[in-house]
Amino acid sequence: VLVVLGLSVVVGAVLALLLRTALRVMSPTSENTAILLLALIAAGAALAANFGGSAALSALLGGMLLKQLNPRPWSWPRQMGTASSMLTMLMFVLVSVVAAQAPWGKPVATLVLALIVLRALAKIIGVALGNVGSGASYRQALWVGCAMTPMSSVALLLVSQYVSAAPALGPQIASIALPSILLMEVLGAVLATLAIAQAGESSRLQGAWLRTALMPRKNKPKISESARP
Repeated sequence: VLVVLGLSVVVGAVLALLLRTALRVMSPTSENTAILLLALIAAGAALAANFGGSAALSALLGGMLLKQLNPRPWSWPRQMGTASSMLTMLMFVLVSVVAAQAPWGKPVATLVLALIVLRALAKIIGVALGNVGSGASYRQALWVGCAMTPMSSVALLLVSQYVSAAPALGPQIASIALPSILLMEVLGAVLATLAIAQAGESSRLQGAWLRTALMPRKNKPKISESARP
């Protein structure tokens, strides 16, 4: 564990320094900058995995160190958003294909639902305990905990690394984790949007749209004939 952590810290530190140098020297809005950033992240993840570290942990540590080195917001290239969207869709398709091949049944579904509920409760309790003295209400803490329920690509990377590290127990864990990731990719985004609106952290337009969408049909305001164009 210490070797994995140490290698991940070293790779993450080098990655953060290289990214900081690239963003300071090159134009933030250039397409070449976006290609260089993606290449550095991919190279750092490959080196960390090749030398025994964690690709996900090194990338996360690199981002944290980059933020600490320069607290001011970076002007990221607009191409990074397009690449992020493509990677998100690719991850969704990958998890769907792998999860569809797993043996689905009542025991697996029960374990998946139990894992999702326990994970959500753990996040809500953790946020509630950290809420003491913060000035936020417990209602906001509840909805913030609900907003943290979606699973990301980091969970997929951790599962794949665990399967490689433990060939005997890894496939059994993956048969439960992959359906959970797939389910929370779909429901997690909806729950996070609802939670942010209920906590009062969304824009007025988005909050009004959610309240209108969730309002029963009989209670929705009707548009009068004179108000119609």
